[in-house]
Amino acid sequence: MKKLYTSLLFILLLSFQFEARATKIKAIADTLGQARLVKSLSATMCSKIEEEEKKRPLKTLTPEEGKTLFIQIVTATMSEHTDQLSSLMTTNKIGKGKMNAVGEVLGREATMRLMKTCPASQPLVMQLGLSEAKNKPTITPEEKPVLTVLVDDICNRLDTEQAKATFAQLTPSARLEIMQQCMQGAILKHLEELSIFYGIKTVQSSSEMEKIGVKIAFIMAEQCPNHLTKMGLDSNESKGKK
Repeated sequence: MKKLYTSLLFILLLSFQFEARATKIKAIADTLGQARLVKSLSATMCSKIEEEEKKRPLKTLTPEEGKTLFIQIVTATMSEHTDQLSSLMTTNKIGKGKMNAVGEVLGREATMRLMKTCPASQPLVMQLGLSEAKNKPTITPEEKPVLTVLVDDICNRLDTEQAKATFAQLTPSARLEIMQQCMQGAILKHLEELSIFYGIKTVQSSSEMEKIGVKIAFIMAEQCPNHLTKMGLDSNESKGKK
């Protein structure tokens, strides 16, 4: 069962690989100016996303529509902050030929901050992750209702836990543990339904349950992307402190 939880926690965020795909540019120091620009970029992106949310719920977009919209927002944001970007490059003595590469790094850093500080962005970022994901699972019309009931239970349990005043004060690893417990409780509650639909042998197979976990993660991305995003961010922070 442990592999199932691991799959749920990491499948979408790992598929997008914000940090792994970020270009390493040694010429950019981790300066106050850089942090300020990342904060400004993130704030502008958040404002634009909130405006788009007013037009229609972003969670209703298809992965490709979400990807297109997100790219448009990032492009528009970078254009609005060209002067700040040029100033940062001048301060750090970076040639103009590296502007696109620097913009990519800052854009990814801003996106990571966006995920943490802008709740409105989470459905859109998750759609972007879905569009980038490789080996997307096939969820049949017959199994979708079975898994949706399970995901609804997981999301409701996570809603309850995150509504507690003490939840935000916990360490990332402690929050992650509670989230895993929520998933475990929901899975155990619906184990009979899963066994009936998939068969006992499938449910008892860790490799098969891992495949089902990927499907659950994709449905969670639709039902409660904020929780899936939070789990991924907490897991990254937990790994970073080890």
